[in-house]
Amino acid sequence: MDFEFHSLEELWNRVHPALRVKVKDFKRLGLKDFSDRDIWDYLIESKWKNGFNLMLSDIVDDIMKLDSLEFKKYLNEINQETDSFIDEEII
Repeated sequence: MDFEFHSLEELWNRVHPALRVKVKDFKRLGLKDFSDRDIWDYLIESKWKNGFNLMLSDIVDDIMKLDSLEFKKYLNEINQETDSFIDEEII
């Protein structure tokens, strides 16, 4: 069965259950202060950035196989960027 998505929102809706499962997995491992949208953003920015004609099964597989340490590093980086941005606005 082939799926064709016409927007990122359609794809998001289709893979959202897998993202929710991954959030629960990471929270069980002690990761906090992140959402399913953070996982989505990470994968779009890193894993799928140059991807074309990705299969739905590959996308779900990428979600389920996402490494917690790799994701934690990403969260730390975006938190540092946010902190830097806030510091610059205060000055």
